[in-house]
Amino acid sequence: MSKSVTVIEVPPLFVAGARFYREIEERMEAIGEVYSDNIPKNFKEVLNTSKRKIDEFEGADDVRLIVATQPFSAGLSKKKPDVFEVGLGGTFEEKMNYVKEKLGKNLDISEVFEEGEYVDVIAVTKGKGFQGVVKRYGVKIRGRKDEQHHRQIGIMGPRGVARVLYTVPQPGQMGYHRRTEYNKYIVKIGDNPDEVNPKGGFIRYGLVRSKYVLLRGSVPGPKKRLVMMRKSIRGKGKRRVEIQEIETYSQQGVRYG
Repeated sequence: MSKSVTVIEVPPLFVAGARFYREIEERMEAIGEVYSDNIPKNFKEVLNTSKRKIDEFEGADDVRLIVATQPFSAGLSKKKPDVFEVGLGGTFEEKMNYVKEKLGKNLDISEVFEEGEYVDVIAVTKGKGFQGVVKRYGVKIRGRKDEQHHRQIGIMGPRGVARVLYTVPQPGQMGYHRRTEYNKYIVKIGDNPDEVNPKGGFIRYGLVRSKYVLLRGSVPGPKKRLVMMRKSIRGKGKRRVEIQEIETYSQQGVRYG
């Protein structure tokens, strides 16, 4: 049985620092940050580093990693990394030990996910610009004798334009929205790009140069845009599949040869 998969290049994340939180009036508030001493030059442009030490936050209630992507490891022309937080599991003492161990080092995908697991993917979708109701919502195009408007809705509601429900289709921005898709199955995590690189490379991307992951189905967004993955919150367990073959024919009009 053949299945379509998406190839996502996953160079390691750089653990730049950690952010500490304290529970104040039943909510978590950030109380400070700690950064590694060996942060690369190109990361300092997007990080407001501090010289505080981990020992100053022993009384905190929670800690999360501050990680940065390394787009140059994937051969992308993008220079500035994307920076975001990553939550940790376990007790606070276990989290602190892990922060001390990983600070200033790389975080590999195999340390977090494994084959046969389900993940949620978060990304910004492809932008379509300002579009009408037919393209945005699939509204039926009106007939030839319906007044002079054919790609519009028939009525916006019974109470006039001052009382229009939010459910009424209207033109506006389409795409370029942050979206989360649930339960994407990890078919394979590999470190040999030759296994998935098609002849001539991927169109509008090029060749995979570092570690990669195969996800069954599609993910939001265009090529080269950041895709974040997390543990599935609607967990479906784990199951392994055996891969017989990965097709790597050319994507430029020549399938065989």
